[in-house]
Amino acid sequence: MEKIFLLRIWKRIYLKRLDVPIIYNILSLFVFIFGSFLKKINYNLVTRQLYAFSLKEAFKRSTIEKVKKILITKFGVTSCTRLFNLAYISKKLSNIYKTEYDVIGFDSGKEMSKPTSYRDQPEKYRFKDFPSLGLNNKKMPLKTKMYIGLINKTYKFIKNNLKKI
Repeated sequence: MEKIFLLRIWKRIYLKRLDVPIIYNILSLFVFIFGSFLKKINYNLVTRQLYAFSLKEAFKRSTIEKVKKILITKFGVTSCTRLFNLAYISKKLSNIYKTEYDVIGFDSGKEMSKPTSYRDQPEKYRFKDFPSLGLNNKKMPLKTKMYIGLINKTYKFIKNNLKKI
């Protein structure tokens, strides 16, 4: 809640909501204060809206197909903020849709390597961007795990142990 007083937050809100008609912004304010979590997702009022919308659809689909548990994966977790956000949204949606979940994050544990071609987008990503913060599973939210290592090694571990998760 203390983030609401930061200037950068207000700037981001201003830039995101600038192209939206004023009546929609007024309605969004009421949804933000009084609306349910699903309404907040529909009105783009949840952090990481793309994650929230996708997870909402996955949980909705799980109830239609009578799936009891879903597995949510994230590749490249670096500082884990997005992984924490996935866990938060999943917990809320799990309570609404009555579906269990697990969140798994994969990361190499290393910062960005030197670009080898234009496909690495050197104009966007710099050498040594995204350093690992050394987070471990003890600091993760409930039902959330993080695996550090190259994907060809960690994926084999997950594939062999998926039934245990």
